[in-house]
Amino acid sequence: MRGALGDSHSRHLRRRHGGTAASRGSRHSWPSRPTKHFLNVISKGCLTLETDLLWLLNRVITKQQSCPKSLIFAHSISIVADLYSRMMVFLGHRAFSEGVIDPKKCMVSMYHAHIAEPLRKHILFEFCKPDSIIRVVVCTIAFGMGVEIADLKQVIQWGKVASVLTFWQEVGRCGRDGSQCTAVLYVKSTAGGRDTEVFNKLKSDVECHRLAVLQAFKLSVMPDDVLDVLKNRQPCSKLTKCDTCVCACCTCCSHCRRLCKCSDV
Repeated sequence: MRGALGDSHSRHLRRRHGGTAASRGSRHSWPSRPTKHFLNVISKGCLTLETDLLWLLNRVITKQQSCPKSLIFAHSISIVADLYSRMMVFLGHRAFSEGVIDPKKCMVSMYHAHIAEPLRKHILFEFCKPDSIIRVVVCTIAFGMGVEIADLKQVIQWGKVASVLTFWQEVGRCGRDGSQCTAVLYVKSTAGGRDTEVFNKLKSDVECHRLAVLQAFKLSVMPDDVLDVLKNRQPCSKLTKCDTCVCACCTCCSHCRRLCKCSDV
């Protein structure tokens, strides 16, 4: 059977990102992401900045330029503009490095197709720097077009995501330097069409989130080895906490971490 995205979507994703497990002698391969991408799926009926992004705002305040580089994706310019404005109001002078209110010292920025070209160039140039003043960018998918930030540590998907393809591409923006990274999906409503079943699985937390996504890309000519590995993983038996555990479950996704024995420690 074909995956939920269909052949054309799967071929497009593989052309853009490649795969980690190719079938022998076949051009078809899995659109997998490195295991260092921890997938955290949070199902919410209503999203609020002060509640759901307080953890990130606190990191900006306390860590300043040591705050992990983060992208917050939203599906429309209006949502991006509103979220950015609310973040700036909440943070106030704390949105600026060392509390100095200077546009050049602002640690939060906004990026979409309708901002001025000089500002777009400045954001991209600054955010690419390892010691960038900018630590958080609220953006539409326009940021992902031809942009690569090797040391990006977090991708946050805020609200409705257009498709599983979009979701997986945005996840792939972080961790390109091979380091541990986190992708956070706030599920408020599900996508329509062929992807509805996949997002409903993510929202209801019925199985491994990584497995649910990869199954959507499954083609009949592709081997089952990647899926089999995910299905046959054994929970950790170590008496350690999940936030420090590096077993296959604790580093996979929020669903698998909850099932791991060390979560009871």
